[in-house]
Amino acid sequence: MHRSRYSRWIILLLLAALLLMPLPTQSQSSIEQLTGTVDVINGRVQLMKSGTENWRNITIDVIARGDRIRTDDTGIALVTWFEDGATMEVGPNTELVIDEFSGDEDRFVIEASLLQGSLFSSVRRLLDPDSRYQVLT
Repeated sequence: MHRSRYSRWIILLLLAALLLMPLPTQSQSSIEQLTGTVDVINGRVQLMKSGTENWRNITIDVIARGDRIRTDDTGIALVTWFEDGATMEVGPNTELVIDEFSGDEDRFVIEASLLQGSLFSSVRRLLDPDSRYQVLT
């Protein structure tokens, strides 16, 4: 009987703790840490992750704000921001910096700096007038 009473108290305390815990929500910090993907189409493509100083060869990778992409003389890469949204085709002998990527699929800010080379961008939709897609050259 003593064990049964003790078990009930534990169960009640656990239920109370679960009810008092806040529900998980998408916080501002997680919104600001969006990622895209970069796929190698041809040649050699390298990625330098934000906060590092090392270039590494890739075939496919996740990219985020602050990352750098570069291609060799035959390299071509496809950066995909959203499955049905914006893409960038990074041409040969190109270096690109991802300056900003924040928001969500409906309202977003994408900013990149093209340091050298060529880039073809495609934006299929801007659902929110506050969205921005900008490439600095």
